[in-house]
Amino acid sequence: MREEQPRWEPLVLPGPCEPGKAIDDVLADDQNLVLVDNIVFPKYLFVYPWPSDGCLPADPQVVELPFSRVYEHIEKGQMSAGYVALLSTSAGEGGVGIYVSVLRRGDWAPVVVFAFEQSRTEIWDQELAGESPSLDERPFDLALQDHKLVLACSGALLYVDLQAFPSPPAPVPSAEADCPEVDLRRRTAFPGGHWQTLAPHEQPERIRFVAPGRLLLASKGDGSQASGRAWLQSM
Repeated sequence: MREEQPRWEPLVLPGPCEPGKAIDDVLADDQNLVLVDNIVFPKYLFVYPWPSDGCLPADPQVVELPFSRVYEHIEKGQMSAGYVALLSTSAGEGGVGIYVSVLRRGDWAPVVVFAFEQSRTEIWDQELAGESPSLDERPFDLALQDHKLVLACSGALLYVDLQAFPSPPAPVPSAEADCPEVDLRRRTAFPGGHWQTLAPHEQPERIRFVAPGRLLLASKGDGSQASGRAWLQSM
């Protein structure tokens, strides 16, 4: 990028490029470059090892992602040494859903899915009654470090120790995910997970690990009197 006229080299993707396909997120560490495929089912992770000679990565491992619901859109991902977590949304005739799917790195077996689902009928009933949709409580951001996963929801943070979930068997190619599912609409403790209720002034808009065991929470304010702020929280 320091060059006056940088030379761009295309990264070859595996398989044909179907209409509607796109790369939704790019994850990277010192082991792998991971491209997250988006929108059109089936979805994939393209896992490239970094070449030792500094050349472009090639010959990726293609990992088929578990199916959650139609029209699923992957919003963002996070990667640690042992896991990958993907935040996705979905909307269709049957209702809407928000999901956080966790896979184990290496064999990419599904570990657990956190789901927040609401039927279309339930949404209509709430609107007719003049109530705010409970989707306001949905997860909207995630942070992952080692085996610690944090989900940010309206009014609460969910802390999860992924080691509390049984080690999954190696996945069967093209099979649907067979792993535990946690219902995020029930804010009750479960093995490996607990909720922290937040006061209105503690509500973040973004979360991210910035050091071992140190979680950064940030809000941008409302653009008028309230200014943006950021603070650290120990895990």
